Amino acid sequence: GLTAANVNGAGQIVAAGTLEQLAAFAADPPPRARLRPLSVAGAFHTSHMPPAAAALHDYAATLDIADPQHLLLSNADGTAVASGAELIKRLVAQVTLPVRWDLCLHTLRDLGVSAAIELPPAGTLTGIAKRELPGVELLAVKTPADLDKARGLIESRPQHGQGEHTPDFQVVSAPAKGVFTRAEGLDEGASVARGATLGTVRTNRDEHPVVTGRDGVLVEWLRHDGDIVAAGLPLARLQSGSEH
Repeated sequence: GLTAANVNGAGQIVAAGTLEQLAAFAADPPPRARLRPLSVAGAFHTSHMPPAAAALHDYAATLDIADPQHLLLSNADGTAVASGAELIKRLVAQVTLPVRWDLCLHTLRDLGVSAAIELPPAGTLTGIAKRELPGVELLAVKTPADLDKARGLIESRPQHGQGEHTPDFQVVSAPAKGVFTRAEGLDEGASVARGATLGTVRTNRDEHPVVTGRDGVLVEWLRHDGDIVAAGLPLARLQSGSEH
């Protein structure tokens, strides 16, 4: 009954749900897992948050939205977002969807970043990035004393900001809430054409096809057969090909 609300990478996953579900999980943890309770105010990024998402949606509708000056990465699936409207849409949906920091790290590698700065309260993400992004210079800004270091790090990179290119991959998401089934015989490494069916999501009433929007190579399945998925949840990752 719990949700993997944050998939941070390096084997670190944040489980969220009701207090009763969390207590049962702590009493019978997975083998070799180390559990640590987190002090948070709610079951964020789970199916318990639709009222908050609805309130944020209404508020977002009152805002004047501009496109970002630099490329932003979405925590929903690591996708590079250059449109303000798409960014707001994703921020609203993110209230009920898991945070995929692991996929953001994938994108940072795809972009070829050489340095990263974590803003305060800092330390957690930098610790994960040290394991996932070897060779990348990292700085956690924890106090005002770190600001000069941050300025120096930015000035040392003439291509800071968006960089020279955007990632050439697509994350395919669930079209509806239901049970996901992969297409038979479709393994990681297989080439797929634009419009190909990667699988289906079955609801109580209908079966929805999961279709690709471009040619590419299936580099990573993000869900297993039989997984219950929410609408918009990442299912698979494609590399290369041209956008439709």
